[in-house]
Amino acid sequence: MTTSSNAEPVRTTTDADSLGVLGLQDVTPADAKEPAASRDGRADRILTAAALLAGGFLTGAIATFLHRARFDAGFGPVWLGIVASLLVITLLAVGIRLYLRERIYVTSFAAGVIVAVVALAMLTFGHSAIILADLVSTIWAAGAPLLVSLIAAWPRLPERRERYSEHQSTISKEAQS
Repeated sequence: MTTSSNAEPVRTTTDADSLGVLGLQDVTPADAKEPAASRDGRADRILTAAALLAGGFLTGAIATFLHRARFDAGFGPVWLGIVASLLVITLLAVGIRLYLRERIYVTSFAAGVIVAVVALAMLTFGHSAIILADLVSTIWAAGAPLLVSLIAAWPRLPERRERYSEHQSTISKEAQS
C-alpha cells in the first residue's frame, strides 16, 4: 500500500488480486480432486469418437448405395463406384489416423463403416438386398470392413521429431566413421 499526498491510502493491485478477479486463483486441495482440463479432455474425446462413429456410419451407408455405380465404356462396364467408394473410405480412415493420432478415433470411424455395411447387407422381409450376390458387391462387403480394420490396427507411427532425430543421429554416426 502506498499513500498519496492527501494521506489516503492508495491500494495497488498485486498479482494475487488480479488472478482472483480473473478467476484464476489457486485451487485448494479440496477442489483439486480432478483437474478440469482432464474432465474437459475426456468429454472432448468421447464426443469426437461419437461424431466419428456417426460419420463412419453415414459414409459407409452412402458408399454402400453408390458402390455399384458404373458406366459403359464400349468394351464393357467400368465399375467406378466400387473404386471411388473404397478410395473414399480408405482416405478418410488414413486421414483420421494420421491427423488425430489416437487409435480410438479411427476405430470409431471403422466401427461405423462396418455397422453400415453389415446392416445394409442383410436381407429384409421382401428378400431384397442392397448388396447383391456378385463379385462387385462381394468386394465391397469384404473390402471396406477389411480396409478400415487394417488402418485402425496399424501400429502407432513415431512422431516426426523422433524420426528426424533418429535420422540425424544415423547421419552423424556415419560421418564420424
